[in-house]
Amino acid sequence: MYNIGITIKLYSYKLKGKDMVEDPLDQLFVKAEQVEGEQRAILAQLILPYASMNADTGDVHVKATFDDLSTKQKLALYLLCRLALSTRPTTTFTIAASPIEIEKATMLPGGTVRPKLSELVKDRIVIKSGDGYSIPAVNLQRAKKLFRTEE
Repeated sequence: MYNIGITIKLYSYKLKGKDMVEDPLDQLFVKAEQVEGEQRAILAQLILPYASMNADTGDVHVKATFDDLSTKQKLALYLLCRLALSTRPTTTFTIAASPIEIEKATMLPGGTVRPKLSELVKDRIVIKSGDGYSIPAVNLQRAKKLFRTEE
């Protein structure tokens, strides 16, 4: 076995005279699905006029106003609901959804869903990962603009 001489240093930082064990830069790094503070309010503001959710089953129940949305807005709304469901403390719901899940939930045809999802990815509102499509919390401001500009 070779010793490659790696040294790991733990730093202690001072903030306002108090010793800190954690790196102050740690507060800069958040998980994409972590929704805090103002982001929670924005998420609720975007969803509330158009849908509600069952926290136990994960079902999204659309309101009559959902029909007034464009296709891109409907897809974004469903993915915002997934984000909201993923924030529940005892949730088993994931933030990402496959195109088939989105088709079933929105009752939109696959030939419509996939191209519009691609547009939302291009618009940098939605991200595509191995699990499917999602709107990370860091993109909530972009999602908010989508609902403002396409109304």
